[in-house]
Amino acid sequence: MNPFTTVQRKKALVWLSLFHLLVITSSNYLVQLPISIFGFHTTWGAFSFPFIFLATDLTVRIFGAPLARRIIFAVMVPALAISYGISALFYMGEWQGFAALGTFNLFVARIAVASFMAYALGQIPRRSRL
Repeated sequence: MNPFTTVQRKKALVWLSLFHLLVITSSNYLVQLPISIFGFHTTWGAFSFPFIFLATDLTVRIFGAPLARRIIFAVMVPALAISYGISALFYMGEWQGFAALGTFNLFVARIAVASFMAYALGQIPRRSRL
């Protein structure tokens, strides 16, 4: 039995979709920016990416695993397109101008594809446990 009303679920769908978009886009952009903390080399994306687990968990709890998987997959496509655009415009933290959208940036595209594949492959083991 789901404790949420239809109105609450619709509002949650909008907010969770926006949260997924924000986390995926920001993480895919921030992974370009390296940082060193106490001798450890990482990227700023390492700090924003864990929020995707929060977003995914909330989506599963509210909508159930099968529907949540479809919702998240549907959000991934626009999130990757938006993250590619943002990352190409601000490549390596520098404004490249709108002309950057006219050329293909392999580095940024690899980040977007890797992000999608990490999510998709991460869902395979879960499917067999449900």
